[in-house]
Amino acid sequence: MQGSMSTVTRLGLAAALILGLAAFLAVPDARAHGGRYQGKPPKPGDGGPRPPPRPPPPPPPPFRPPPTPPRKPRVPPTTPRRGPGDSVPVGRTPTAPRSPRTPRTPTTRPPTPTTPTTGTPGRKPTRPTTRRPTGVNRRRPGATAGSADATWEMWWELNRWTFFPARGVRWAEPKVAITPRDPSEGPIDRDALARERRTLVVRQHIVPFLLRQLAPETDVRPEVRAAAMIALGKVSHDEAAVALIVRHMQDKRAPNVVRESGAYALGLLRRTDASLQMDGTRLDTLRTTLLGAIDDAGAPARTRAFAAFSLGLLGDQPYGSAFTKDGRMLSRALWERAVRKYSARDIPVALLTALGRLPAAGTSKQIKEGLQRIVLGRRVGKRSWDTLERSHALDALVRQRGAGWQMTLLRTITDKRLPAAVQRAAFIALGAASADLTDADRVDAAEATERGIRLARDGLTRGLGHIALGRLLGADLASEKAPVAEQGGARGLLISEARHGSNAHRGFSALALALAIRGTTAATVTGAKFQIEGRSTLARGFEREKDPVMRSAYVVALGLLGPAAKAHSEDLTALVLDRSEDPELRGHAALTLAQFGTASKDTRTALRSAAWDKRSVGLRRDAALALSFLGGGADSRLLVREMRTAKSRWILSQVAVALGQLGDLAAVPAVLALAGDEKREDEARALAIASLGLLGDPEEKPSTLRLTSDSNYPARTDALHEAFTLL
Repeated sequence: MQGSMSTVTRLGLAAALILGLAAFLAVPDARAHGGRYQGKPPKPGDGGPRPPPRPPPPPPPPFRPPPTPPRKPRVPPTTPRRGPGDSVPVGRTPTAPRSPRTPRTPTTRPPTPTTPTTGTPGRKPTRPTTRRPTGVNRRRPGATAGSADATWEMWWELNRWTFFPARGVRWAEPKVAITPRDPSEGPIDRDALARERRTLVVRQHIVPFLLRQLAPETDVRPEVRAAAMIALGKVSHDEAAVALIVRHMQDKRAPNVVRESGAYALGLLRRTDASLQMDGTRLDTLRTTLLGAIDDAGAPARTRAFAAFSLGLLGDQPYGSAFTKDGRMLSRALWERAVRKYSARDIPVALLTALGRLPAAGTSKQIKEGLQRIVLGRRVGKRSWDTLERSHALDALVRQRGAGWQMTLLRTITDKRLPAAVQRAAFIALGAASADLTDADRVDAAEATERGIRLARDGLTRGLGHIALGRLLGADLASEKAPVAEQGGARGLLISEARHGSNAHRGFSALALALAIRGTTAATVTGAKFQIEGRSTLARGFEREKDPVMRSAYVVALGLLGPAAKAHSEDLTALVLDRSEDPELRGHAALTLAQFGTASKDTRTALRSAAWDKRSVGLRRDAALALSFLGGGADSRLLVREMRTAKSRWILSQVAVALGQLGDLAAVPAVLALAGDEKREDEARALAIASLGLLGDPEEKPSTLRLTSDSNYPARTDALHEAFTLL
């Protein structure tokens, strides 16, 4: 018997080695468009964080000889309970002791190790109620109550640029003698000089390099080519650049990642500054091209969805004629396509998302009525609509300000028969539209929101309800009478939940409280007392909370308060410097310091130290972004030196992203050298190319904010999730 067992053991080990090798060869690094990667962590000693030790596998069950049945058994023989769905035999409970002949074996599996994303390597474990898995299941889109998206962090990641200051352009001027200026000429506009310098660098260096990467004769990996298209869309709308992007999008032989990136890069041609926008006639031609990509039945579903997203991003750009003005023809074209049947939900969701981003003046009454019928669950276009589509139709209806949108929102929020996805979309849409309500409508909306929060069945829905209530209170305090604040119900609810709410939604409550009291001077005594009490609640949460996820929420809330919370600068600076703290918590503290507007020498030193911390990509990115907001005080020389000497792709990727966020044009030569180095790994090169797009982007805030701000993210599809996470 012993020899037999050794043979079985040897066969088991051999099989395990074969399976492990097959898994290693079959699972490449997870890559995505524009330099967003979820690569494998570096090996120990490779310059990055050490992965957590793999838990030992459970020991194999010992060999059991067939037991001799007793003469008078009291309990019928049963097998051990295998799972929560199995029944328990009569006469025996799960806690009953086992026979000495059958030693107890572990009944729970060890946790499956997952590959950490580039933003959260080495994250400390937290309490089970707030711990999120490090991986995202892309095959199961949409947020559920127990998923990684059911936290305040996902909402903040998609909306934070709405509250961040504008990202400036930095240029390290050479230390040479300059001819003195005539005093009558006035001071030098260094911001204007930096913008001119960026335009020159983009035209002479960045655009030619990106065009070479996209040239058909250039042999590059699809991921590198995809990143180059995303970057090119951000920095240039020259005819040659646009034609090259369109060519790759329409190339049926190109890999899917290249076609998808080409479709999305066309939407990134959007410019906020009217002087930088494309001509309306050219844009109309481009919109026709994107509609053709949506109609291409042979194209992958995600490529067609990305083409629709681009139409939404370009919705606020010029139109070329009176027929296309305000998107009149485009809204009709999107609606005709949205009501069709598709095998993949990515396409109708993308079409509804794009329709909501078009000007309301160009959307007909019939389309808005059709959106309302979809929300109500009726058949439109000879087909029924599932929960995901209904939630996005509600988002589009509110953005288009269709007839009766206020009443539709209030009924949706308080109707417990509706799916949770539709109720969540209603809470998000109500928060976004809170400033457009009258005082009377705002009172009704606050009462309906309080009732909807009580009826919510999970923490995510309840948390989004708190965000809506906080934004309603913020708009209310900005008015003269502040009727919602005077009633007291909404005030008391937010204060109570921010102090004592459950971990499932308390992070949302802290952010909602900050949204209610930020940036406004209360016109009433009640409002002033509420602001004082709210600031005290957030400060106490920051000082006393131990869980890093919950404490991060209070840190972000202090950042939303802006200079009003500047008294906590010293504590936040110490938090950024504390290497024993959670990296994500330190990153949130860095961005909060930047939102205060000014920073001391110690604060800038702490931010630089965090930008050079090799253990966390997310921390380095956030610290560099914070330095770019503060401007003038940081330099990128040490990061460039690190890039030139680093041998690990992990460190190279970190530094490339940090330099892109820092926005210093002096780093362009070093980033170009890394992006063009064919001996480097694809991951490092693609992230360097994405960094070039960040360095040359003329937008003060990312163009993708138009897609992510107040989005119906809990009901997202795979394509929408991918669009949210681009650098």
